[in-house]
Amino acid sequence: NPVRDLNQNLDSLPFPDRELIYKKDKFFSNLSIKRFMASKGCPYNCSYCFNKSYNSMYAGKGKIVRYRSVDNVIAEINDVRSKYPLRVVKFVDDTLIIDKKWLKEFCEKYKKRVGLPFVCNIRADLTTSETVKQLKDANCKVVYIGIESGSEKTRKEILKKYISNEQILNVCKMLRKNKI
Repeated sequence: NPVRDLNQNLDSLPFPDRELIYKKDKFFSNLSIKRFMASKGCPYNCSYCFNKSYNSMYAGKGKIVRYRSVDNVIAEINDVRSKYPLRVVKFVDDTLIIDKKWLKEFCEKYKKRVGLPFVCNIRADLTTSETVKQLKDANCKVVYIGIESGSEKTRKEILKKYISNEQILNVCKMLRKNKI
């Protein structure tokens, strides 16, 4: 069977039904860190990742990277906060910072309407000093950067991840300077 087109309107999807887990397992419902996704898809073709196959499978079926609206993401977070303990928001998107316009709006609104500390995944080659300042101002406390190998040659030739050691070190310096 052929795959269908990718849903381009992620706001049309309902929020995940967390009660399925939280009613049955008090351990998960009482955890103060909860996971959220603001986007789907990754445009990169790193050799070790499923996204390379996923992107090939869905080629021509719509934009691979799709974001929910900022208001929709914030509504979900506040809905979860109204029902369960929530002290830290963890975004599990492959890379939260791909769309700079979306990120700017997100950081501004998140700070005002949620304000909780949050954690996210970033890529060193997409991170600028402006990005770091926006994340810090919105109350980002931790970022994860996939380095995969300390060898730039291995990253480039085997893993097909074209990020230099210099980019990684520069981003780490920016993050440290901003206490993230």
